[in-house]
Amino acid sequence: MRLLILTLLIAIALQLVLAEPPMFPGEYSALAYDIEGILSQQHGNAPALIKIYNSWSRLSKRVDYQFMNQPFYTQIHTGNTLYEIHPENRTCVVTELGFPPLPPNWLQTATYTGIQKVNGILCETWLRDSSTFWRSAEDKTPVKVNESNFFVWNYIPGSFVAGSQPNNLFLIPPYCKKASKMNKKSQKIRR
Repeated sequence: MRLLILTLLIAIALQLVLAEPPMFPGEYSALAYDIEGILSQQHGNAPALIKIYNSWSRLSKRVDYQFMNQPFYTQIHTGNTLYEIHPENRTCVVTELGFPPLPPNWLQTATYTGIQKVNGILCETWLRDSSTFWRSAEDKTPVKVNESNFFVWNYIPGSFVAGSQPNNLFLIPPYCKKASKMNKKSQKIRR
């Protein structure tokens, strides 16, 4: 019995030491939903269907949000700038973030915390600062990410697809470029 317990403890310790931090592909797309994050709460606790497109070669990430019974909107984080695009009324909010989208290796410094069952899937669990990331222990695809409780994305199984993303997904509409110029002018006036 002691030998069995010792063997199990060694196996668990080896799993913690040998676990490889997740590495995202340079380009991918995925479907997810959010029903519990602060972002969802800011929209009246409405569930959201989310489509994610990522292209590290372009330093761009696009996220399409559709909250229940609310207008569709898109966020494009390109370079150091975040564009929140509202196509229904052709408006745009431009925010200079000062940093690019997360790189494919954003979890390299994450700590492996073990195996958990999440959304009915056996997952490897990783903790980085205030973010928790779960990936399928079987096929290594994302299952869930909790980014400081602000957004909590539950990936839809089978929707994570690595591969090249079309250029047009990351194009900023002309009315957003105008909004960006207006923001820069107002910043110059304030100085």
